[in-house]
Amino acid sequence: MGKKSHPHHKETFLFGINAITEALRKNNVASIHVLENPSNPRILSILETVKEKNVSLSFEKKDFFRPFEKETHQGLLARLKKTLSIFENFEDIEAFLRDKKEIKILALDKISDPHNLGAISRSAYFFGIDLILMEKKDSAPLNATVHKVSSGASLLMHYALVGSLRLSLKRLREMNFHIYFADSGHIDSQSIHQVQFKNPLCLVLGSEGKGIRKNLISIEDQKIYIHGKTNFDSLNVSVAAGIILHTLNSKNT
Repeated sequence: MGKKSHPHHKETFLFGINAITEALRKNNVASIHVLENPSNPRILSILETVKEKNVSLSFEKKDFFRPFEKETHQGLLARLKKTLSIFENFEDIEAFLRDKKEIKILALDKISDPHNLGAISRSAYFFGIDLILMEKKDSAPLNATVHKVSSGASLLMHYALVGSLRLSLKRLREMNFHIYFADSGHIDSQSIHQVQFKNPLCLVLGSEGKGIRKNLISIEDQKIYIHGKTNFDSLNVSVAAGIILHTLNSKNT
């Protein structure tokens, strides 16, 4: 057994009727806070579920929700039991991965939109990705928007926030990882349906518009792309992630 890894944990809030309903279904809610005098039938249904599950319930005035004005909170907030798991030290990342088999990592280069990160996280968890690797700088924050868009999958996912994605990928190479770059703009890219993915692996996705940064290009083993039927420019990065992860999963089952 390797040494125990130490992820960073923090209190997690969740907004959105659908996401909170799912969190209640999974018994992952510590307390519910509702704007006083609710009338939305769906919120009233949630309150019935809260009573059945003996979850702490508080009715709040508008001032309570003022710090969350940027969120579409719908007058409803949940404090979750499970905290977010974030690694910030590569030694702890190594320890976390050490005893796993057929490791799959998803590295995100400058994905700055929380909606994209949420959708990617949902697909990553569904298809069994072990870890999402991102730089601390210029990456989307792991906030309530991510949790809402991912329908709570981000709360079950492991993340690593590193200072340099380039150095982290180089260290993964030293650990015999196979690095695959999703890049349709190069002549030597290979269709995802033709690639024979090898484990352990790391799939790298770049931001929309700019793609993967040039200073990372020398690290990859293979550039891959999604074959389309038209010459339309590209897919949304979260859609592309879902397609690639589905293909990768089907080739490894």
